Amino acid sequence: MDKESGRPRLVRAVAAVDSGQVVNPDGLINQIEGAIIQSMSWTLYESVTFDDTRITSIDWQTYPILRFSAVPDSVAVHIINRPGQPFLGSGEAGQGTGGGLDRQCHRQCHRKTVARFAIDAEEDQGRDRRVSGVTV
Repeated sequence: MDKESGRPRLVRAVAAVDSGQVVNPDGLINQIEGAIIQSMSWTLYESVTFDDTRITSIDWQTYPILRFSAVPDSVAVHIINRPGQPFLGSGEAGQGTGGGLDRQCHRQCHRKTVARFAIDAEEDQGRDRRVSGVTV
């Protein structure tokens, strides 16, 4: 937990991936690392803002996403190579645990879990609202 912002911070991510026989280990590691970072951004940062008539988060300056300063200090991917076994898909392997990571982080930080969909009023001319799916 970042004490200044109050925002959860993922410091270290570790994944073990079983995708059958591995043809391209470097490509698989890159795929999983990218998926972990992307799902982290979805879980902790991304949301759409809007006012009474339209979406206001219309570009990369106004849409909140993970920045390089918030990337984990360490991302480790361990491949379970099973020669002779069928090739399995791995694109979703790094993204499937995002919600579980979010709940676990909250349990460790706050010792409880509450699921909710948050709609928080923003103070941008009194009309903008931020909507984000949150599991806390």
